[in-house]
Amino acid sequence: MAAVKASIGSPAELNLTHYRNDSIDDFEITILNKSDGTPFDLSPYDAVVMQIKNDSEETTAIIEFSRAATSILWSVDSGGNETGDGTDGKIVLRKNMTLMEALGEGDFVYDIQFVITASSKRNTLVFGTFKNTADVTR
Repeated sequence: MAAVKASIGSPAELNLTHYRNDSIDDFEITILNKSDGTPFDLSPYDAVVMQIKNDSEETTAIIEFSRAATSILWSVDSGGNETGDGTDGKIVLRKNMTLMEALGEGDFVYDIQFVITASSKRNTLVFGTFKNTADVTR
């Protein structure tokens, strides 16, 4: 679980470390308003996408998380069921081991963009590095 402070035009930096080939089981990120620390209301955004790439200039993601693919959820309960609506500023990342195998060992970049499709509004609220550490047991 991580909490970050962001605003439109000034995304929060959050550097993540992962163990290669492990699943990502409901990693929660709480996004707070940079100005006052209150939860950022994410409910107006109907699309949320996170892409992991080798560098920021690549056009194709190695791995993508999204609300559409249910690998980004609003808040979840202890059973992993989505219970939120985005008003609490929380998103949850979820990817199984098989899907994470596409990402080899190394240092990558990512960002998380929030989109209001009807108005073509897109805001990046979180970005950073994604370090994938080599595993021993395969």
